[in-house]
Amino acid sequence: VVPLGDVEGPPTAAVDESSSQATTAAPKQEDPDGPRPYECAVLERGMSDLAAVESALAVEAPIEFDRFARLLADLWEVGRVTDRLRERVRGALPQAALAENGVLWRDASQRDSFRGFRTPQGEPSERSADELPLEEVMQAMVWMLRQHHALAVDDLARETARCFGIQRLGNVVRQVMEAALGRLITDGECELEGATVRLPS
Repeated sequence: VVPLGDVEGPPTAAVDESSSQATTAAPKQEDPDGPRPYECAVLERGMSDLAAVESALAVEAPIEFDRFARLLADLWEVGRVTDRLRERVRGALPQAALAENGVLWRDASQRDSFRGFRTPQGEPSERSADELPLEEVMQAMVWMLRQHHALAVDDLARETARCFGIQRLGNVVRQVMEAALGRLITDGECELEGATVRLPS
């Protein structure tokens, strides 16, 4: 064994080389079908209705309509979401915006190309179960099945809910998960065998 003091050259040479290689290594690519951080829109007082709507859509779409309305209600200092407020929100939407099945998209192109799902950056979750676009829950379910190949129905619901920072399967959470799974089965994206869900063979 050669003592470190007897090694020729600076003892940190090997470390420096390794560090250099690590620095120049290609960054890990994000899975387009997997999780990414959810960003919350920040709306400033004094914004015009159109500017506020466009800003919120740019950051949060796809977004459940009533969550979107609550963002604007806070900006407009309206105490609660009413039918009158919803009409004001609809009237402020840009022409390209698409409302479908209770979800707002920036436009049809975003709806058609949307992949993956968004996870909270802190606890508790920024979005409750009934604020999750169904398409996003479906994407998360398919991604979970790709990781595990097959899952029991309750396990799939529980793991999918956790993707969105939701730790308990209450009644509302179960309803959302059941709706997403039902759509996936109807669309042929997954198969139900007894109490087990798997991707199509």
